[in-house]
Amino acid sequence: MNKTLYGKTASGFFFQGRETHIVPRCDNRTMLTREEALVFLAEDLGINGVEKRLLDDKLGLLNDIIRSYHNFAPFQNLTLLSTEENDRAAPSAEQVKQDVLSGKGGLCMTQNFFVYFLLQALGYDVFLMSSDVSYPKNHVVVGARNVTEEDDVYLVEAGCGYPTFQAIPLNFPEESPAYEHSFIEYKFVRKGELIERQHRRGETRPLGPGQQPWDWRRYYDFTLLPREVEFFREPMNTVCTVPGTSPFLQSLRVITFQEDRLWAIKDWSLLVEQEDHTLKETKIQSMSEMMAIIEDLAPKIDQAIVLKALAQWQEVI
Repeated sequence: MNKTLYGKTASGFFFQGRETHIVPRCDNRTMLTREEALVFLAEDLGINGVEKRLLDDKLGLLNDIIRSYHNFAPFQNLTLLSTEENDRAAPSAEQVKQDVLSGKGGLCMTQNFFVYFLLQALGYDVFLMSSDVSYPKNHVVVGARNVTEEDDVYLVEAGCGYPTFQAIPLNFPEESPAYEHSFIEYKFVRKGELIERQHRRGETRPLGPGQQPWDWRRYYDFTLLPREVEFFREPMNTVCTVPGTSPFLQSLRVITFQEDRLWAIKDWSLLVEQEDHTLKETKIQSMSEMMAIIEDLAPKIDQAIVLKALAQWQEVI
């Protein structure tokens, strides 16, 4: 499929298979070495001069990593859908590493865990936080501390379909500024110990009772409580095995960014970000067209995986 048809060119710490097959806990020092991190930044994200920038431009480097990562790794559930139901589970650390370094990407647990290990390998003071989207503990996000000054805290989010192209400072007293990245406008609001991410322009989910398109709407919330990797074993495994804990066992998603613009598949719709940052929706007419678009958007995903994922998806819709 040629993009011109649509416009300009979307630790072993988890169960491996069922509960009886648990991958040994990963030593995250072997998950991603500093050398591997530097090679990934240079060859895949196009970021060089990292060692110097870690000394004198740590926040700028962090922002470049986040933005470039969005444009590199697709957010997709093809890998999950292609797995036989009895074998579905959250990915192991080695799977996370392989899926990102191969360019396949994945869901939040792949994307944000990889970014966590990547930043850790570079010497950033990072930690994991649990987040609730539509179900308790069904999302994971990354925090970064002491980036430019002692006790500062930033959100690092690379693991959802709504883009966050920079590290978000979380030291605001009540409410952050509004950010506009790609097609979405969002902000963060402190509610006691919770920090809530809210969306306005670009929100693609259906309106709730009494909601208007211009209203700020909750997307997810989280606390700054650091969590160990092991904490996420059970909730992330649940996301991959229990329908209703996330949309990814019933709804097809392939979300990519090309030069910071969205190209995405949501079920039978192709969503393409326009010059004015609105989304143009085109209905996909056939399974062969779907295959061609996926191959164009996510060429690193093997076609056998795509075929199996689409077949499994058709059985549940």
